Amino acid sequence: MALSPAGIKFKDLYWTVGEYDLVATFEAPDEETLAAALLALAAQGNLRTTTLRAFTAEEMRGVIAKAT
Repeated sequence: MALSPAGIKFKDLYWTVGEYDLVATFEAPDEETLAAALLALAAQGNLRTTTLRAFTAEEMRGVIAKAT
């Protein structure tokens, strides 16, 4: 699965020190589409990923509202 045809856009790349070498951010139509693309890339054997869901301030307000 290629990223662009799936509607996934590469946004940023950061080189890091510590446990991880790189942090990349993507924009995708939904979480399942991105997960499928990352699985397909990892299946090639030259990539390992750790997925992290981040929330905007507005999304986090919604999460907090649901928790109370």
